[in-house]
Amino acid sequence: MSLSEFKYLDYRDLNAINVEELNILNLEPVNISFRHFRGQNLVKKILFFMIREGLIRLTKKLFSQRYNKYLNSKICLVKATDKNGKKYIGMQFSKDQPVFYFLNAQFENLENYYKKFYYNPFIGYLPNEILIYPQSDSNKFKSINFINNNNDISISKNKTDLYIIGCGDYFRTYVYPHFKKSFNLAAAIDFNYEILRNKFLNKFKIKTNDFYEAISGDSDNNKLAIIASYHSYHTTQALEFMKLKNSKVIIEKPPCVNYDDFNHLLEKYDTSKIFIGYNRRHIPWVLKVKKLLKEYDSPCVMSIEIKEVQITKYHWYNAPNQGSRIAGNLCHWIDLTIFLLEGKKPVSISISKNKILGIDNSTFIILFDDGSIVTLIPSDYGDGTYGVQEFIKIRNEKLDIRIDDFMHMRLWINGKVRNYYKLRRDKGHDIMYKKFCNSILSNKKSEYTKNDLIYSTSIYLNFIKLYYSDESNMELHFS
Repeated sequence: MSLSEFKYLDYRDLNAINVEELNILNLEPVNISFRHFRGQNLVKKILFFMIREGLIRLTKKLFSQRYNKYLNSKICLVKATDKNGKKYIGMQFSKDQPVFYFLNAQFENLENYYKKFYYNPFIGYLPNEILIYPQSDSNKFKSINFINNNNDISISKNKTDLYIIGCGDYFRTYVYPHFKKSFNLAAAIDFNYEILRNKFLNKFKIKTNDFYEAISGDSDNNKLAIIASYHSYHTTQALEFMKLKNSKVIIEKPPCVNYDDFNHLLEKYDTSKIFIGYNRRHIPWVLKVKKLLKEYDSPCVMSIEIKEVQITKYHWYNAPNQGSRIAGNLCHWIDLTIFLLEGKKPVSISISKNKILGIDNSTFIILFDDGSIVTLIPSDYGDGTYGVQEFIKIRNEKLDIRIDDFMHMRLWINGKVRNYYKLRRDKGHDIMYKKFCNSILSNKKSEYTKNDLIYSTSIYLNFIKLYYSDESNMELHFS
């Protein structure tokens, strides 16, 4: 099965139908687990995160786990017909949603549909099925607004309007605290009605499932969108939002998951308006290592072993249109190597493909024009107690650097050894969002260059393409 068979899913490929317009044939719960908790010690995990990331963030993560369990319990499979007799099937976030979402393809025989098509555009997979979803040129997306009538909300003309697109755990835990005081909370946008009903979002002026409706009223206010939605929508939503007057966007990783979006984003890329959310670029230890690599410049050998978050095959990261976990996770460390080896040009990539354990347990190699070589070894196997962990080793003629999960760093510099230790594990989130917030409010440009975007995005998109091809290596050409 080639990657070219996977169709990119956009809003235009969906029908959003008011439940009142449907005759529900069957509505049943679907018990799906999106996260593995393989070999984890819960007590040790809580103590570790309390010490290493702080009580506030631990509390938010515990709340998120509990809340996600509640959300997952609401997922259901819906079979229905509309008033014209067309038949639909799909997984939905909740049976209580006022609107259900379906792919634009309708089928006369629902049982054959169920056997052939397993994929939901938002949630992920139905068990034990495989889907190549159909091409569709129709443009029938319609949706329903959920207006939050909170009389306490006031909008200041002196503040920038904030639009949150994708209201999941990441936004609540890492993003929102840095923006809630300095911005007008204009709109919270998400397909999941259960999330929109969360009291956490009550201070937003508008809560809606309709991205286009939320941005339709173009005021003279400065506007910022933080795009933390499904990966396949990042570029589309960013470029649509940037059509508004006085608008800027923060695009969470990955900036795009297909070549069409990549080309469109490059055409419009403007560092005064677009910020890309790769948090590891902002870690103080990373900045120190980058400075050393520039000072003691020579070809280096770098290896990064990544213990990824444990997810199941039903997680939406694994859906065909989301770019796999290469786009969902590995892009972080691909981008980190581009940042650390600034000025070096990537010239080829290769993969040691694991056809038994799959794409998540393969090995990825990047070769640069000066002879520097990077090996990326991701896996979610092993002890998941400590969450995402990363172990980085970098060596050249005068440097030997080792970073153990950003809690211990050993520097060997021309024969002299220095050790650094941290009680808190710093992944750069807080520094990045404070910097973004200040830059946007003071009209400073993003530090993420167009070359950064070209090299980093090209590499992970080509890794995806290469994995699904018959080849194991590829030369990179940039024009």
